[in-house]
Amino acid sequence: MPGIAVVAARRPEPEALGRALAALRHRAPVSTGLFGDRTKGPPRIAFSGRLFNRPELIDGFRGSLPASLSDGDLVLRLYERDGDACVESLDGTFAFVVDDPDRGLFAARDPLGCQPLYIGERGGTTWLVSEMKAFPADIDDFRPLPPGATFRPDEADRPFASYRSRIPAPDGGSSVPLGGTATDRLEDLLDAAVKRRLRGRTRVGILLSGGLDSSIVAALAARHLPCVDTFAVGTADGEDLAYARLCAEHLETRHRELVYDRDAMLAVLPDVIRTLESFDAPLVRSAVPNYLAARLAQGSADLVLSGEGADELFAGYPYMLAMDPEARDAEIRDVLGTLHATGLQRGDRCASAFGLEVHAPFLDAEFVRFSLAMPVADKTGPGGEEKWPLRQAFADLLPDGIVRRPKRKFSVGAGSSHLLAEWAEATIPDVEFEAEAVTAGGRRLSGKEELLYYRIFRRHFPQVCAERAIGFTRGA
Repeated sequence: MPGIAVVAARRPEPEALGRALAALRHRAPVSTGLFGDRTKGPPRIAFSGRLFNRPELIDGFRGSLPASLSDGDLVLRLYERDGDACVESLDGTFAFVVDDPDRGLFAARDPLGCQPLYIGERGGTTWLVSEMKAFPADIDDFRPLPPGATFRPDEADRPFASYRSRIPAPDGGSSVPLGGTATDRLEDLLDAAVKRRLRGRTRVGILLSGGLDSSIVAALAARHLPCVDTFAVGTADGEDLAYARLCAEHLETRHRELVYDRDAMLAVLPDVIRTLESFDAPLVRSAVPNYLAARLAQGSADLVLSGEGADELFAGYPYMLAMDPEARDAEIRDVLGTLHATGLQRGDRCASAFGLEVHAPFLDAEFVRFSLAMPVADKTGPGGEEKWPLRQAFADLLPDGIVRRPKRKFSVGAGSSHLLAEWAEATIPDVEFEAEAVTAGGRRLSGKEELLYYRIFRRHFPQVCAERAIGFTRGA
């Protein structure tokens, strides 16, 4: 995914910008700038992401803008016309920073936080960067901009969208002709979401676990591309490789596999944690296979699609099944509100490490709005099956074994969930865990496995504010 590196200071700091750019070089292209106290001139922008409703937005200018205008320049034109309210018309994954001589800095992040953006301040200088590793080592005050919020210095962040309550419809959003039943509508909306993400793209891959969600995305992509590349990873005794192979053969994709073991996981673990920017044990556990899958896709694809978001929208996690419908509906909205710091962060960082762009069609704005409007009780089947509407809507596109396959966490299906935990248990003495069980930021670690990850995280991100900037998996 592209990146942002902006240093806003009263005096230019090209060295600081250069170091930030070097730390984000894997996210090329990186939109950079030394933004300072300008009193005249037009606004300028640093932009990262992709707009899915750009044709409608360009049409809104009644022919005064060329169709070839970049997404960043289009957002800048919207800002010049609509000011801060420009964010309300955007449908996409985005983070951007505008340098406005009249009103100063303005930044925004998409409603789900698919695109990362961190803000750091010290001595009158403000950094706005895509990853924590781009901050100077001696800065001790930085934080993520919340999803669906805008930023101006010396003002409180202003929310413009929240998936915990109202889901705004972008002014320039497209409408999709829908079928008559809920399952027809789900298929229509998700197919349109995949098409939007494939627009103008040819080197596309699917991170295929063989689970329901990624298999649905692969099946829909196969409708619109002459050939789909799929990538699967797992241990020799894990479930995912066999199910992914079943799906790939059914869809006739160009399929690649990687088998790994504990030693291979340990070899990449330091790179994974530095890439991921977290020590949350469940997140790291799933980031290792995600990282290996992205590495496998490097060179064969520029864009990869994932099944991220389906579990959150359709109560796919086992712990949710024990909740009453009202609590489950609230939990769905809460996990959507924290997804930017867990699953979306994992997908973004692992893909970006290998120069890939990643998109999650299940998190398309129109699909999310419709899914959240469905009665939560209808999301569970008569036998307690999770994600029941998806199983019904896409049963004719996939092998029966995949349609009926129960939910497995990525690390469980890939066979890696226990390997690092067992290694940490065997190699970290009890006395060491007791001495280090509380982090510098005051968080009690969940066990020796998380201590293993925290030690690596702390070497790369020693600031206490780095701990406070990360999220932790719910219901783990």
